[in-house]
Amino acid sequence: MPYPVARLIEGRAAPLYVRRSDTIREALSKMIAHDYSQLLVCDDGGHFTGVVSEQTILRGYFHMSKGYAPFLDLTVDHVETAAVTLPKDADISDALEALRRSYAVIVMDGGNPVGVLTHADTTDFFQRFSEGLMLIEDIETMLRQHVYRVYPDEEERATAIRAAVVPPKEQPKEQPKKPTPKVEELTFNDLLGVIRTGKNWSGFEDVMKPKDVFSKLLEPIRDIRNQLFHFRGDLDPTQRDALRNAKRWLLRRPQPQSTAVDAPLDPFVETPSVLWEPEKYADALYWLLWLADDLSIPIIRVSLDNFQDRLGEQFSDSLRDSPSGWESNIVSNPRSVTWLAAGWTDATLDVATQSVVLSRHLQLSLLPDERDRLNDPLSIIPFGPIRFPTGKPDLSFEWGMSRDMLLLSLRIDTGDAIENEAVLHMLHEGARYIEKHIGYEAHLEFPAADDNEHVGDEHANDELPDIEHTEQRDTDDLADEDATESEAEPLYIRVRLAFPPRPSAQEERVWAVSVRRWAAVRLLRFVEECRPVIEEWT
Repeated sequence: MPYPVARLIEGRAAPLYVRRSDTIREALSKMIAHDYSQLLVCDDGGHFTGVVSEQTILRGYFHMSKGYAPFLDLTVDHVETAAVTLPKDADISDALEALRRSYAVIVMDGGNPVGVLTHADTTDFFQRFSEGLMLIEDIETMLRQHVYRVYPDEEERATAIRAAVVPPKEQPKEQPKKPTPKVEELTFNDLLGVIRTGKNWSGFEDVMKPKDVFSKLLEPIRDIRNQLFHFRGDLDPTQRDALRNAKRWLLRRPQPQSTAVDAPLDPFVETPSVLWEPEKYADALYWLLWLADDLSIPIIRVSLDNFQDRLGEQFSDSLRDSPSGWESNIVSNPRSVTWLAAGWTDATLDVATQSVVLSRHLQLSLLPDERDRLNDPLSIIPFGPIRFPTGKPDLSFEWGMSRDMLLLSLRIDTGDAIENEAVLHMLHEGARYIEKHIGYEAHLEFPAADDNEHVGDEHANDELPDIEHTEQRDTDDLADEDATESEAEPLYIRVRLAFPPRPSAQEERVWAVSVRRWAAVRLLRFVEECRPVIEEWT
């Protein structure tokens, strides 16, 4: 939606002028007195003729002052330049383009200047605009985290979402044919509905009560969000304060009793020599792997100070106060790859204690004898499959280890067979880039729709095949299929890697840790190389 430049100068005093016959000294005196970098110029009749600025005066001085002492006593017309102008109803995009060519734009109402627009004005506007967006993102992130907290099970979560977004009369008695929206796909209004609707509220009541206060605080945020996202004008001070207050309220809600274990401070984590050494986040990755070694601990608390030391970066004040800055999203939050590659699937900021709570939800599809091995404290493999987001709801990463194999996958799940294959087709060329740059010997699979076995199934112990790129069915053929047949299993772009050979004298525990770290760095590299492809597509 167009945003007129007149809104950027609302409430300002009339522009300041100098006459063409005034001296440069007088013009500079006015600029210094009012802290302006430019002034409008008019003739003796008061008609607007151009602009004079610090820049034009400096250029004039450079070209005219040599051998001519009284430069400042020259009249302004010697350093005046033509003005770049825009009508007051011009769009802000026009102003941004004009400011690429000029230090200032004069806003005109007919033939009369009504304001001066500079880079500082547009920077200030977008700073205020982005602050509003970040506050809304923090609020939405906290609401989504509460939904995941109350409904960790995927099916229960889908049922709760359907109860809120599908009218009772339209809710199917059997399994719905259309996929239920994911939490990340919900509108702000739907997100409020998931929390407030019927029986759902009982799961949130201990944190969000009283219900009427929850509604009164957050319903206005929906309207403010729409105003920002549809570019309907800047927020007024009351709206901006409403955003800050809603965020503060959510941050200060009573926290359910946490089972998080405080992360111990290890003096040193040895880096196995068999691993490819990532240049970025290496120390953090191995430290988080060390914390993940004990599978009996599903949730752990890490101080921000300790975390920033491991990452080798200084956390800003805004990051220490922004829940959305800690989402497990490799596109918008690159540092999340460290805990995702280490097996921690979720990170939640605790502002009060200045810590991050890391948790994991193991999605195990392993053979019975493999599940039994998880009870053995000397073994940390097999592990997975674990799924985590890419920043695009239809795409996610999935990885897992069986007895002798690491499986890395980019998972495509739109809920529809035709759309799945269309996405696969769009990502196909990008995946060639991944294969070229992945940094270790691997080939990518492009499986057919009916070739979607998971790690730990009957193929888990087969020898690794010489993988070829599988031909896909034409999407035009799929379009003719019955609509009821379009519900589909996910598609995967995959890498399969055999474990490195085990030194005969190495203890099982040491070997398990080494393999786990070997897998993590390859997962990290796979994610890093997939990121540009996902960013370009999204």
